[in-house]
Parts: sequence; structure tokens; C-alpha cells
Amino acid sequence: MKRTLVLVLALGLALAQGFEAFLQTRLSQDPEWARLGAEAELAERRHRALAEDPLAAPAAREEARAQWQSLLAEKRARYLALYEEALSAYVAPLLARARLEAALARYGAARIRAEAARIRFAKGAASELELKSAREALALAQLAAARAELELSQALAELTAAGAASPEAIPAVPPPQALGLEAHPEHRLARLRVATARRAYLSALGPDTAELERERKKAALEAAKRSLAERERELSQRLRELRATLKNAKKRAEHLRSAFETQRARLEALHKRKAAGLVSELELKNARAELAEARLRWLEAELERARLAVRLHAFAEEGP
Repeated sequence: MKRTLVLVLALGLALAQGFEAFLQTRLSQDPEWARLGAEAELAERRHRALAEDPLAAPAAREEARAQWQSLLAEKRARYLALYEEALSAYVAPLLARARLEAALARYGAARIRAEAARIRFAKGAASELELKSAREALALAQLAAARAELELSQALAELTAAGAASPEAIPAVPPPQALGLEAHPEHRLARLRVATARRAYLSALGPDTAELERERKKAALEAAKRSLAERERELSQRLRELRATLKNAKKRAEHLRSAFETQRARLEALHKRKAAGLVSELELKNARAELAEARLRWLEAELERARLAVRLHAFAEEGP
């Protein structure tokens, strides 16, 4: 038992390390990520320089800090988007392989049916329409297998280009524990817009500012406040829906895993019956296809579960 636990933990660590390296490659290749990183670094230096300058005006300090925080929020949003994209690309070969296994099994079954139709037709036991239908089904199955093979090849090529190996499972993305609207990048940006509009309005309260300009800035502040309130309502609803969807996704993934295990046990039983001459090759081919399709549905559910967890991390300060 202890050895099994160690092996499971080692596999999880290897998957995490493999994906982390792939993610870093994707980040390094994204121009928008590079731009945000460079601008955030410059903004931070400006903010710190003004914070340490005793002659700097408070308004200038606040403006520099707001610009820095705004870029950090944009960077966080970009990171989460790239994380989800990288996760899908990283596991694409795993899903494509399952599709190919199913397609090849279906193709094998279609060949058996087409050959059986040919023999029956030659003996006068099948119509020309039945033979034609079987051959068309075979051609479609062959096309589906070719497409699945191409999909796998393309998915593997992307991983190879990034120096990553194809994973054996979907990397786990633990959902965050502490959640809040204030952590979401959209909420941060909306708050910063309110703060900027408030500073602009306060600066217009002096006697040198025209009444029209003062009213314009007051209106801008009120609009920013309304936008923040609307954003809070939207994010609250999004968070509730996301939590519920993730909960359902977890249940669905567990159910599909159970279905996959049941289908695998069924295939093992069919192999034994085939050895005893009780099952045809066609039944075995169909069972193999059903197993591959069950595995594909389970993997797709696990991927959706992981992607939802990534989206939930937008409401957390850190992670994934």
C-alpha cells in the first residue's frame, strides 16, 4: 500500500513538472505576456522611486501605484488564459490517442461487417444495397481513423516542439480554498478605475477648475462607481455558477471513470470468452471501441474539471 502511494505521488509530481515546463514555454512565446511583464516591471520601478522620493506629490505616487496594480491585474488575467490554453494543448495527444484507438477499433469492426456482407452477397443472402451500405460504412470508418491519426500527429508535434513528452493522465488542478470577488482581475481593474476617477474629481475641486470640467469629472466618477457595482453583480453570479458547475463536473468525472472501469472489466471478460470460442471477433472489436470511447469521455470530463478549476483561481490571490 505504501509503495502504491509513493508511485501515485511520483506520477502526479512528474505530470506537474512536465506541464509546468510546457506552460513556461508557452508563456515565453506569448508576445502579450512579454509586453505585460516588461511594462509591469517598469511601472513597479517608477512606483517605488516615487514612494521613496520625499518631494514627489501624493497624487503622482497614487497614479504610479495604480498603473502598476492595473498592469499586474492584466498580467494575472493573461496568465490564467494562457494556463487554460496550455493545459488543453498539453493533454491534446492523450485525448487524440483515445480517439484514434476508438476509430481503429470501429474501423476493424467495419471491415468485418463489410467482408461478411461481401460473402453473403456472393451467396445471394444479401442485397446489393446491404453490400453498398457496408462498404460506405467501412470508407467512413477509415476516414475517421485517418483524421484521428492526423489529429494525434499534430498534437504530438506541438508537444515535441516545446520539448515536452505526452502525458499519461490529465494534470490535476486543485481548486483554490480562499475565494473572493476582490481577487478577480476584472474587479481589481474596476476598483482602480474608481480610484483614478476619484483622484481626478478631487483635483478638480480647486478654485482654478471650471464648473463644467468639475461636473464632467464628477460624472466620470459616478459612472466608474456604477461600473464597479455592475461588475460585482456579474462576478458574484459567475462565481456561484462556476462553483456549481465545478461540483457537477467532479461528479460527472467520477461517474465516467466508474463507467470506464466497468467497460474495461467487460472487455477482460470478453477476452476470456473469446478464448473459449464463445465470442466473435466483431463483438471483441466493438467492445474495444466502447472501452476507448468510455476512456475518452472520462478524460474529456477530467479536462473540463481542470479547466473549471483554473477559472475558479481567478477569484483567488494565487495559483494555480
